[in-house]
Amino acid sequence: MVGVDAQTAYLVRIAIAEGHLLAAVALYDRGMVEGAIGLSYHPEAKMMEKVREGLAKHGAADSTLLIGAFSTSMESGSDAGAVTAALGKFHNLAALAMAAAGPDAKARFAVAGAMLKPSAAEYADSIEGVAARVELLASQVR
Repeated sequence: MVGVDAQTAYLVRIAIAEGHLLAAVALYDRGMVEGAIGLSYHPEAKMMEKVREGLAKHGAADSTLLIGAFSTSMESGSDAGAVTAALGKFHNLAALAMAAAGPDAKARFAVAGAMLKPSAAEYADSIEGVAARVELLASQVR
């Protein structure tokens, strides 16, 4: 993570992992099961090794195993309540890990800023692609 201290990077990684799971639940609730499952595995593919290192360094429980349980709940076709409950288990441990790190208001702001910058860069193409498609459709309707 570029431009932030190690403590902020630790918090950002946990928040990004949780954000992926929240988005996966939203997709799952809308019947977009394959997209939800794929999104739920994205943190493991991209950054969970560093999250595990940070959790161990801070003496926090390894909540990353709960991501697998969350993904499995969707793969098995669980109802939305069970999927949300699986997310809740990860959320509880992630919240404890973040609270133990003691982020004050300044740190939380740094986390928010550090999350937004890479997210905006990562999704810029897809956002622009959507905007271009909307513009094309709008021009065809006129």
